[in-house]
Amino acid sequence: MGGLILLLIYLFGGFLLSHFIFTEKRIVIRLWLGAVFGLTGLMWSHVPFSFIFEFTIFSHLCGFIFFGLIILCVGLYRKKSESGLNPFRNKKSKTNKLTASDKLLMPFLFVFMILGAILIFNHTLVEIDGGYYTGQATYGDMNFHLGIITSIAEQQTFPPDYNIFPGAPLDYYFLCDSVSSSLYIFGTSLKASYILPMLVGFLATFAGFWLLADKILQDKRKTSLAFIFYFLNGGLGFLFFMNKEKFKDIFTGWYCTPTNYRFKGDGETTIVWTNAIVDMMLPQRATLFGWMVVFAIFYLLYTAVFDKKNNFYLPAGILAGLLPMIQTQSFFATGLIALCWLIYTATRINKISKKSKTIPLTSKQFFVNWFKFGIPAVILAVPQFIIWIFGAVGGESFLNFHFNAYNEAGDFWPWFWIKNVGIVFILLIPAFIMASKKMKIMYSGAILVFAVTELVAFQTLAYDNNKLYFMWYLFSCILVSGWIIDMLDRMKKSQKSLKIFILTIVIFTASFSALLTVAREVVSGTPVEGEFYCCIGIYGSDQVEACNFILENTEADSTFLCATNHNNAISSLTGRNIYCGSGTFLNSHGVDYQGRSALIQEMFIRSNVFEENKESCGIDYVYISSNEKGSYPALDQEYFEKNYPCVYSKNGVSIYDVR
Repeated sequence: MGGLILLLIYLFGGFLLSHFIFTEKRIVIRLWLGAVFGLTGLMWSHVPFSFIFEFTIFSHLCGFIFFGLIILCVGLYRKKSESGLNPFRNKKSKTNKLTASDKLLMPFLFVFMILGAILIFNHTLVEIDGGYYTGQATYGDMNFHLGIITSIAEQQTFPPDYNIFPGAPLDYYFLCDSVSSSLYIFGTSLKASYILPMLVGFLATFAGFWLLADKILQDKRKTSLAFIFYFLNGGLGFLFFMNKEKFKDIFTGWYCTPTNYRFKGDGETTIVWTNAIVDMMLPQRATLFGWMVVFAIFYLLYTAVFDKKNNFYLPAGILAGLLPMIQTQSFFATGLIALCWLIYTATRINKISKKSKTIPLTSKQFFVNWFKFGIPAVILAVPQFIIWIFGAVGGESFLNFHFNAYNEAGDFWPWFWIKNVGIVFILLIPAFIMASKKMKIMYSGAILVFAVTELVAFQTLAYDNNKLYFMWYLFSCILVSGWIIDMLDRMKKSQKSLKIFILTIVIFTASFSALLTVAREVVSGTPVEGEFYCCIGIYGSDQVEACNFILENTEADSTFLCATNHNNAISSLTGRNIYCGSGTFLNSHGVDYQGRSALIQEMFIRSNVFEENKESCGIDYVYISSNEKGSYPALDQEYFEKNYPCVYSKNGVSIYDVR
């Protein structure tokens, strides 16, 4: 309950801040930006104090006071400024009325939030017979995120280390997880701590895309089509599942969906373009919260550049500066897009528009505007790169030049993008050619993002470049949807039936793969009997019970010798250290884990190796369950039984105190 109250207080504070800054904007926009500010404030406000007092309730109280002072200062400044109006407009104010686009947004939000809530709840620590279950998309990543959440909250070390590779600084944008750690230390359950910020993130991300697209397109039909393109993205993958057996595989197989079908051995069917909701937002928390923030940045920066709202540069720059440790790829995309828009504004210096009577942009105003964006973005971002990204264990491998790395199967280049992205990619060239000058300038940043991402692998796995491609795809959806509606509008009124038919074909082609993937994901998290691959167990009841003992009877910074399985209950549920975790996680972060992984096997099967290394490795406890026995068949449990006290033994799980 304490964590929920904390979250609600920060959201209320974010709404106040948004009302003070954006008095003239309509209420839907202020509420959306308020949610972004509130959740971002919860992520960041404690950080300066956590360096001093570690990740504690006291550091959070200091952060809360700091956030409150920021709101107070902004409110006082607004009140004293010449344009300062009461942030709480009266009920007759136009800014409190819903536009036609806002009214259409509501049913879209309702439907997609219902879907999002179903997916979040039936994928997050679903308890069945004392064990925990999940769905297909979160079977991997959720274990890693849970480990960060619990280790930060339990160990309270700040900045945090890997609890699956103790001693190494955490080379990951961990604020997407520490926001749940904040709720956890205030007494909210682990499940609720995981879910609550995600619900806010889903809502703000859906609303953010809509309001950004609406700002650019100024047409609710175009906006709704762009929304469908982005969140129900799937390409032409459904074409490869048209026979009965393969179609059945979608719901019964393991990752046999039309939007994520990799390395299945049948050549042309390799699909790496993932669905925005179930493959990105649901399992990848950094992507979810990164999109939440970056959509707000793009909205503010677009408004500043193209609507000439100079007071929007500063909040856009502050949000951009806070972005690297929420999601670094979104920060890079922001920089590339801002660069293109900066060049555009530079071409407008001292030019008088024939269509507008506005005062031309002066050189001084140009530099003032972009300094307001750039200075906070750089000043806030640089320390994050120094401390966490380039200064961490895997930082040196963050960037690698590699053309076409995302095309893992080596398909013919145009065919790769056609089958993966589908209708949006097919129509991209005519849409760009026919676009207005303003739309082309808007899209210039997306072109640069795509070009750079084609040349550079931003993490150890090139597959993770999809996080940047989605920033290109964001503006591609907006560009293409605008062109499609314009083309339909040019058709004769008597061709209404043909218009509906064309639009139906376009939407079906664009979204059918995604609909199949989403349906499969809903099924995967639903506990049903039969042949469907559903509700996958991650932590058995024996492990959950052992973890409850560990939480109550061991020190928070204890280190366990155990197997390296990715669904490691100790690291995920207790936040304790394990000597070495799964290579699935560590390899993607550039961590050289092989030595430790090999040593674990030696320590389990050779008592002399264990004795020689236990102190230097900092081993406090040895954990033996079915995972360890299965991973190391020659495991010598008898040695531990004879030489060390067994502090826990139940349901096939034994824990030995080897200190």
